[in-house]
Amino acid sequence: MYAAAIDALGAVGGPEAVDALKFALHQGDWRAPFTTRRLRAAAAVALRKIGTPPAVEVLRDASTRGRGGVRSAARAELARLG
Repeated sequence: MYAAAIDALGAVGGPEAVDALKFALHQGDWRAPFTTRRLRAAAAVALRKIGTPPAVEVLRDASTRGRGGVRSAARAELARLG
Protein backbone atom coordinates (compact mmCIF):
# COMPACT_ATOMS: atom_id res chain seq x y z
CA MET A 1 0.00 0.00 0.00
CA TYR A 2 2.88 2.37 0.82
CA ALA A 3 4.41 1.74 -2.61
CA ALA A 4 1.07 2.48 -4.28
CA ALA A 5 0.86 5.78 -2.41
CA ILE A 6 4.36 6.68 -3.60
CA ASP A 7 3.38 5.91 -7.21
CA ALA A 8 0.22 7.99 -6.86
CA LEU A 9 2.19 10.95 -5.52
CA GLY A 10 4.49 10.71 -8.53
CA ALA A 11 1.51 10.82 -10.86
CA VAL A 12 -0.17 13.74 -9.08
CA GLY A 13 2.89 15.95 -8.61
CA GLY A 14 2.80 19.34 -6.96
CA PRO A 15 4.72 20.85 -4.03
CA GLU A 16 2.95 18.70 -1.41
CA ALA A 17 3.81 15.54 -3.34
CA VAL A 18 7.45 16.57 -3.58
CA ASP A 19 7.61 17.13 0.18
CA ALA A 20 5.98 13.76 0.89
CA LEU A 21 8.29 11.97 -1.54
CA LYS A 22 11.32 13.64 0.02
CA PHE A 23 10.21 12.28 3.37
CA ALA A 24 9.68 8.80 1.86
CA LEU A 25 13.09 8.89 0.18
CA HIS A 26 14.86 9.53 3.46
CA GLN A 27 12.89 7.00 5.52
CA GLY A 28 14.15 3.52 6.18
CA ASP A 29 14.00 0.57 8.51
CA TRP A 30 17.25 -1.23 9.22
CA ARG A 31 15.23 -4.37 10.00
CA ALA A 32 13.80 -4.43 6.46
CA PRO A 33 16.63 -3.49 4.11
CA PHE A 34 15.08 -4.90 0.93
CA THR A 35 11.77 -3.15 1.50
CA THR A 36 13.60 0.06 2.36
CA ARG A 37 15.63 -0.12 -0.84
CA ARG A 38 12.52 -0.77 -2.95
CA LEU A 39 10.56 2.11 -1.40
CA ARG A 40 13.47 4.54 -1.70
CA ALA A 41 13.87 3.62 -5.34
CA ALA A 42 10.14 4.13 -5.90
CA ALA A 43 10.29 7.56 -4.24
CA ALA A 44 13.27 8.56 -6.40
CA VAL A 45 11.47 7.37 -9.55
CA ALA A 46 8.37 9.35 -8.58
CA LEU A 47 10.45 12.49 -8.04
CA ARG A 48 12.07 12.04 -11.46
CA LYS A 49 8.66 11.57 -13.05
CA ILE A 50 7.41 14.80 -11.48
CA GLY A 51 10.47 16.47 -12.98
CA THR A 52 9.85 19.99 -11.66
CA PRO A 53 12.86 22.00 -10.50
CA PRO A 54 11.98 21.42 -6.80
CA ALA A 55 11.69 17.65 -7.39
CA VAL A 56 15.01 17.51 -9.22
CA GLU A 57 16.59 19.61 -6.45
CA VAL A 58 15.42 17.04 -3.88
CA LEU A 59 17.17 14.34 -5.92
CA ARG A 60 20.34 16.41 -6.26
CA ASP A 61 20.43 17.15 -2.55
CA ALA A 62 19.78 13.51 -1.67
CA SER A 63 22.52 12.36 -4.05
CA THR A 64 25.12 14.29 -2.08
CA ARG A 65 23.80 14.53 1.48
CA GLY A 66 21.69 11.43 2.01
CA ARG A 67 22.65 8.11 3.56
CA GLY A 68 24.20 5.48 1.32
CA GLY A 69 20.94 4.00 0.07
CA VAL A 70 19.37 7.42 -0.38
CA ARG A 71 22.36 8.64 -2.39
CA SER A 72 22.29 5.54 -4.56
CA ALA A 73 18.59 5.81 -5.38
CA ALA A 74 18.85 9.53 -6.11
CA ARG A 75 21.94 9.16 -8.29
CA ALA A 76 20.31 6.42 -10.35
CA GLU A 77 17.35 8.64 -11.17
CA LEU A 78 19.48 11.71 -11.83
CA ALA A 79 21.43 9.65 -14.35
CA ARG A 80 18.15 8.81 -16.12
CA LEU A 81 17.29 12.51 -16.34
CA GLY A 82 20.25 13.64 -18.27
